[in-house]
Amino acid sequence: MNKKMTYLAMAAALAVALTGCGQKTMSPAAPTPPSNQQQIPEPAPAPAPATTPAPTTPTSSQPADPAHQTYDVKAVEFGNPTSGWVGGKGFILNTTDGGRSWNVQYSGPYEIEKLSFLNPFLGWALGHDGEGDAGGVVMQTTDGGKHWNEVSHPKYVHDLHFVSETTGIASGQITHDGGKTWQVMNLPSEPVLGEPALGNETRGWVVTSEGNSFTVQHTIDGGKTWTKVFTRTTMEPPVTASIQATNADDAWVTIIGGTGMTQTSYSVFHTADNGEHWNPVIAQSTAGGGTAPGYDTPNTSPSGPATKPGYVEAINSQTAVVSGFCAACGYGTISTGNTLDGGKTWSNFKQSLPGSGGQLSFVNQGQGWMIVSSYEKPPVLYYTENTGQTWTKEFVFGPGQ
Repeated sequence: MNKKMTYLAMAAALAVALTGCGQKTMSPAAPTPPSNQQQIPEPAPAPAPATTPAPTTPTSSQPADPAHQTYDVKAVEFGNPTSGWVGGKGFILNTTDGGRSWNVQYSGPYEIEKLSFLNPFLGWALGHDGEGDAGGVVMQTTDGGKHWNEVSHPKYVHDLHFVSETTGIASGQITHDGGKTWQVMNLPSEPVLGEPALGNETRGWVVTSEGNSFTVQHTIDGGKTWTKVFTRTTMEPPVTASIQATNADDAWVTIIGGTGMTQTSYSVFHTADNGEHWNPVIAQSTAGGGTAPGYDTPNTSPSGPATKPGYVEAINSQTAVVSGFCAACGYGTISTGNTLDGGKTWSNFKQSLPGSGGQLSFVNQGQGWMIVSSYEKPPVLYYTENTGQTWTKEFVFGPGQ
């Protein structure tokens, strides 16, 4: 929902891309704003300011037809325990019963990659038209997805997160008018790992890299200036990073290291006080990927679920859920773990689900949903009431329901 996840991992496609031979949310509670979970981005050319096109005419709502059509889900976002959305190639679907049934809200040329909702009514979708990095589109809804209007066509954008009705961030670009126009952010001079993240309209985070070290930098003026707040050396240069900020003071930072033998090393760090103090949450060293980034010896902090990072969903300053992928387990499995105390302790859970991906969306500390994909079967939506300890199948987006 509304905290932006330092999304830890990489989706299945990115996992493969980084490899060589191997591979470098209890009863309903009061809803909180949608969290932001973020996938590890691939390097992209420098962005250019966007123009504002005319709005599109929305399509009428109709029931989804998973008995005859497979919906290749790329994005998931829930606004409260009953209202949620998924997007993919040419569609946005909506549920009003917690994921048990879905209606088509948008049908068109764009492949929806990201969804960001501030509440059950106001949200944005990031899509592409298949024409490469230059074919991006941002659409907005103010009525829960009954109508979707194009508001801009930004270039080189692969992520999207809004922190207010006016301010949002997308792959190093920022908007202050609800997505109508975008400007390139002023970022540190050092090489940037992954993408910056915002905790509110003025406070944000970015990870930079110099040789065998990485640094978390913090801004309190919307990116005009940056201050180095946390630095670690690594055995090898880190590959990329992701950040989730749940509020103005809180950030969960994931650093991705090496990959080999279908295993990837990674680390997760957390601050709840503007970067003054940091908790090491996960240190995942692997035989194929080497020592976890930020450490000189393996096994210095708890390992995460499985052998490759999936997604990090930061729910609040105390709670985060991580999905992990085991490529060598049959045709691939997804499992999860969590912390309930800001990263001081970590728990991995035994349940594993067949497939890959593991994109998460939580609306409160207990209730969340996860999309698990498969090469041969339709994507499946799973639901948890206990912060990811156990999952139940909620919906299959294709034949085989």
